Parts: sequence; C-alpha cells; structure tokens
Amino acid sequence: MKPSKLCRRTYFLRTGTAPTVSEMARELGPELANIVIDTLEPSQRSAVQPDRLELSDEHSTQSRHDTEAVRGQIHEHILQIGGNVSHRVDGYWRKRLKQTAAAGISSDEVDFIKFDCRQKIGIARDEERKRYDTLLEEMKATLEKRFWEEKGNLHRSYAEARQLWGKFVCQKVRKQAKDMLCKIASYYRAKLEREVSGRMKQEKDRIIKEMEQIVKTAVE
Repeated sequence: MKPSKLCRRTYFLRTGTAPTVSEMARELGPELANIVIDTLEPSQRSAVQPDRLELSDEHSTQSRHDTEAVRGQIHEHILQIGGNVSHRVDGYWRKRLKQTAAAGISSDEVDFIKFDCRQKIGIARDEERKRYDTLLEEMKATLEKRFWEEKGNLHRSYAEARQLWGKFVCQKVRKQAKDMLCKIASYYRAKLEREVSGRMKQEKDRIIKEMEQIVKTAVE
C-alpha cells in the first residue's frame, strides 16, 4: 500500500518504478530531463542515482559558462567604447596644437584656442556620455527582453516536462497494472479449468457407477 505521507513522485522513486536517466533522456530529451531532475527536492535526490545528478550538473555548468561569456562581452564592449573616446579626444588635441605651432600665433590666441578646444572636448564628452548611456539602456533592454523570453521558454518547458513526466509515469503504472491483471486472470483461469475438470471427472464417475448399478439390478 502506498504511504500517505509521501508524494507520488517520491513513492515511485523509492519503489524503483521511476524511469532511469536513459529512459528520461529518450522520452523527454536531455533538456527536459535536466529540468525534471532540477525540480527534485533533497529528500528525493537521495533516491536518485549519481549519474542523474551528473547530468544536471553539466547543465548548470553550461549555464554558468554562458553567463560568464555574456559578462565578458559586455565588459570588452565598454572598454572598447572608452578607448574610442580617448583616442578621439587625444587626436583632436594633437591636431589643433600642431596647427597652432605651425601658424606661429600669439599666446593669447593659443589660450583662446585651448579654451575653444576645452569647450569642444566637453561637448564631445557629453555626446559620448549620452551615446554611452543610450547604449547601456539598449543593452539593458535587450538583456531584459532575452531574460523574459528565456524565462517564458523555461516555464513552457517545465510545464511540458511535468506533463510528459506524468504521462510517462502513468504509462509505466498502466503497464504494471495490465501485467498484474493478466497474471491474476491467468491464475483464475487455470484454477477454474482445474475445478471444471475435477467436477466433470466426479460427475463422470458418478454416472458410470449409476449405470453399472442399473445394469447389475437389471441382470439380477
């Protein structure tokens, strides 16, 4: 009899009727099998074979690698933006100073040019900062969109996995029930055949005895 305090999944795991990892991968696919394994509680994981948990660990390691790769790409992109800004500012300064030195103009004019350069550099920095902020917002929106898409896909995959899991378990239970009923039917069929054969033999012996008695009485 199934214990009342155990959930259905734990019951099937502990009674050895849960599918093996190869069966889960074949019926559900590796990704959905990983989702099912990840949903197991600690008490349920104790009944799971080590190779099941290794499959889930590989999935988690791959997820961590993907996250680190995305972070590395974002960091590299930010450094590239900063390098482009610095290169543009330094190039602008060098160009204007070379023009000033070649023209041989006065110190006042040099100060004015420096002031003009500072203003233009400030404007350029503001523009770059705005572009940088805009880029960050776009990247944030893209990552948020990707996150919600992945979350939606995960929920759909999880629901599908639960449905397939239930279907798979029900198929195994139905097969077990069918095998049990077939064995019971075979047992009672054999028992009935033995009873019928025994009764027919008894009836046959009784009829033979009655016929012998009738013949014996008639002869006497």
